[in-house]
Order: sequence, then C-alpha cells, then structure tokens
Amino acid sequence: MGMKKTMQQFQVEWHTLSSSGRIKTNESGYLPDVVKHNEELSEKLKLLESDVDRYRKSAEYFFQRSSTKPRIFFILEKHEKNLLK
Repeated sequence: MGMKKTMQQFQVEWHTLSSSGRIKTNESGYLPDVVKHNEELSEKLKLLESDVDRYRKSAEYFFQRSSTKPRIFFILEKHEKNLLK
C-alpha cells in the first residue's frame, strides 16, 4: 500500500506515549494486534490481486483464441460462396 512512513510514525508515537506513561499498554494492548492483522490482510490482498491478474490474462487469451476461430471460418465460408458463384 505504500504507507510505511505512516506505520513508522505510529510506532514512534506509540513508543513515546507508552514510555511516558500516557498510554497503559495493558489497557490498550489490542492496537498492535490490529496492526499485525492489517499487515496480514494486506499480504493476502497482494496475493489475491496477483491471482486476479493471472486469471484475467488467461481469460483474455482464451477469449481472443475462441473469438478468432469463428471469424476465420466465417471468412473462409464467405470466400467459398464467392468462388461457387
């Protein structure tokens, strides 16, 4: 996602607030878990996006191949009809 600076800034602020005592980590310890979960989800998203790209390319390839065959047969059939006239 490209938000590494934001994550670093969050970690710096989290550390300063927890070390100064303004945030008690036992009360709000769930935040780092949320961050970890978000990182896992972004990794899964990257994998799924690459799968989607691969499937899209494959579908486009097969669509092009399937759509050119009937056109070629149509042209050949039309050419044969013109030859028989």
